[in-house]
Amino acid sequence: RLGSDYRYASGIRTRNRRGPGSEFQELRDYRLGDSMRQIDWRATARTRKPIAREYQDERDQNVVFLLDCGRRMRAVDGVIGHFDAALNAVLLMSYIALRQGDSVAVATVASDGRWLAPVKGAAMTDRILNALYDLEPSNTIPDYNRAATELLLKVRKHSLVVLVTNLRTEDSEELLPAVRLLGRRHRVVVASLGEAAVREASRAEPTSFTQAVTAAATANYLADRARALSLLRARGVLCVDAQPSRFSEALASAYLEIKAAGAF
Repeated sequence: RLGSDYRYASGIRTRNRRGPGSEFQELRDYRLGDSMRQIDWRATARTRKPIAREYQDERDQNVVFLLDCGRRMRAVDGVIGHFDAALNAVLLMSYIALRQGDSVAVATVASDGRWLAPVKGAAMTDRILNALYDLEPSNTIPDYNRAATELLLKVRKHSLVVLVTNLRTEDSEELLPAVRLLGRRHRVVVASLGEAAVREASRAEPTSFTQAVTAAATANYLADRARALSLLRARGVLCVDAQPSRFSEALASAYLEIKAAGAF
């Protein structure tokens, strides 16, 4: 298990909060560096000295994972499969979110429809492990719209919804409507696993006609994938795109940045 220094495990990066938390905690004396927006003018007038409001990170928020278990997740890069990398990332981010005081829920897509309702507390980590340990990627094509519709019925409270998948260019037409649908109520993050083998192939110097054709096809594939991510980002969707070896830390870092910015 991760220790108390989990924020710094595996290269996870954090940023300082850009503004006050959204949950009021207490009144206190004004300190140099406090924002003018923190000043409580009524308390200041009553005490005749500057009084500021103290805020803390809002807790009791929901983090909901939509875990793609479809055929795209059957890819393997080196010694780790994409699905295993996705599971590791979900477990790490769940652990961190629970330590932050948030509730965590998990729904699977293109599988037998497993669902864990939002729960907070350290015991939820073990519940997630027990619920997902035997899960394997299927040959099914994920139905994002159906998954989004079902999730909206299950989770009515505003939440951070993290779709963990392996994005392809052809997914954009179906994925965008699903993301828009979820975005009416929730903050959506699309976390996509890149393919290290494809990146390496794109960097190789071709020495034959066949290799040149492969290099050109690889470059086109990567360009199309980049356009798909750009299209999502242009719609205001936060995207995490990382290779399997860095996927867990990239997703955890994105969560901590969202949390620090108060941007649930």
